[in-house]
Amino acid sequence: MEQTVRTRLVALLAVPGVLALVLTVCGAASAANLPDPCTMVPAATIASAFGGKAPAGTNAATTNTSTCSYNGRLTVEVGLTALTNGETPLKTIKVSGLPHGVYSTYPHTTQTEIVFYEGTAATGTYVVIRNFAKIPEGKLVKIAKAVNASLESQGVTGSGSQLVSP
Repeated sequence: MEQTVRTRLVALLAVPGVLALVLTVCGAASAANLPDPCTMVPAATIASAFGGKAPAGTNAATTNTSTCSYNGRLTVEVGLTALTNGETPLKTIKVSGLPHGVYSTYPHTTQTEIVFYEGTAATGTYVVIRNFAKIPEGKLVKIAKAVNASLESQGVTGSGSQLVSP
């Protein structure tokens, strides 16, 4: 069954213009093994995105994801699964320097997001940066690259299973 799920999800990712991802990952994990996204982006980078003063980040975790919310206006999610905006994006562009990274805007909303993953679509470590604060694309890219650098410095460059303790 798991192989069937993975095959279908990879096929979904291969469809141009489709960015709705709901992925399942095999193996046990706990939120304690996921990095805290609130510690992955320098405060100065967050402050710059908000025009000078960074709101405090609040971490919330589930079994497969860890999310830092900055007053609900910006969220940074790291996990073994990813749930993105299910609406068809108005615009999607690749983000240079991020593995499998895309920046998307959506019709009828000010939300934008950057999604990227380390490893493969079926077993990767996902990052979703959601913006509800009208933060410019360039500043979101800086945040995403800071998260990516933090993941790489922790040795997370492939399978999400690297985040799980033996």
